[in-house]
Amino acid sequence: MDKKSVKKYIYWGLFIVFVAGSIATGSPFNFIDMIVVRPIVNILFVIFNLVHDFGLAIIIFTVIVKTILYPLYIKQTKSMAAMSTVQPKMQEIQRKYANDQQMMNQKLAELYKEEHFNPMGGCLPMIIQMPIIMGLFALLRNPMQYITDENMLFAVNESFLWIMD
Repeated sequence: MDKKSVKKYIYWGLFIVFVAGSIATGSPFNFIDMIVVRPIVNILFVIFNLVHDFGLAIIIFTVIVKTILYPLYIKQTKSMAAMSTVQPKMQEIQRKYANDQQMMNQKLAELYKEEHFNPMGGCLPMIIQMPIIMGLFALLRNPMQYITDENMLFAVNESFLWIMD
């Protein structure tokens, strides 16, 4: 391994440790808090000012997010379906070249190219969705930490439709 690769691994390792540490400690400089939760709060604030109901604002926000992420969901579903058709061929290659790892990887790469299949196609859309889900969870878990508008603070504790707080 050359020096450039080692530096890259150290950089990404430290980055992951920083992100995991900031998530675990719940510090004010929390990565998820800065990047995801604050924009979600701002969007919810705009929606709340339009509808004047916190529960309805969350529902509208959810519909907006699902609409925006729908193309990623479709791509993920198509990739999973393609994986089920490619899976038997992959298993055959893995059995055939079980002792020769390099040849197996080469044959799998050829299979992916031949089938126009990306093995990460099912995971990548989920990775994009996860910060939004985690940010919304953090906001709904402790809304008082993020909401500064007085009207929204009172709205958080109001009932929604027939459900009492």
